Amino acid sequence: MPDPRPGTTKRVPTTVRGLSAAALAAAMAMAVGLTSGCSGGEERAYRTPSDLCGTAVPADALEPFLPGGEKVAVKEEQPAEDTLRCRVSVDGEQVFVASLELRERRGGVFQLFGLNAGMKDGGPAEGDDDLMYTERGAVSRLKGCATPDDDKVLYTSLEVLPKDVGDAQAMRRLATAYTKEAQQSDMCRGQG
Repeated sequence: MPDPRPGTTKRVPTTVRGLSAAALAAAMAMAVGLTSGCSGGEERAYRTPSDLCGTAVPADALEPFLPGGEKVAVKEEQPAEDTLRCRVSVDGEQVFVASLELRERRGGVFQLFGLNAGMKDGGPAEGDDDLMYTERGAVSRLKGCATPDDDKVLYTSLEVLPKDVGDAQAMRRLATAYTKEAQQSDMCRGQG
């Protein structure tokens, strides 16, 4: 539509002239897709780990929670006798934590749910008495992994640290796989 003010003309860039509205929309969508892909969709130059400190997990189940980058590092620590923590870093930045924790039976997954930042900040929680998860965290009780006097139970806890990463169904899949394998761990076998 022409400008109603006399003597004014609008200049249209030559790269836009002659394009249909559909072609222009497609070009703009492609440009937006290219720029947004650069921030969150970096390529991985590293191989996604297939275990978290000795506990096997399907690499494709862990992959949605790891950013692109050059190098991945997995570090095991034992901050207490009844806790084993596995920290995953990409290019020196910690991005994921998996834990095995022997905790008091009372409170169960609901108690650990409140202590896991990924659970609190990860949207609405789904699950039951044995597994609770959000898009950024999960807590699960391991069956058959209790102390002889039955007052403590082994739990798994997963937490995604970057706030912009999350997928509830992928977290459920990862938590289920991690928990199943953790039942074969020394921490579990030592409890039965």
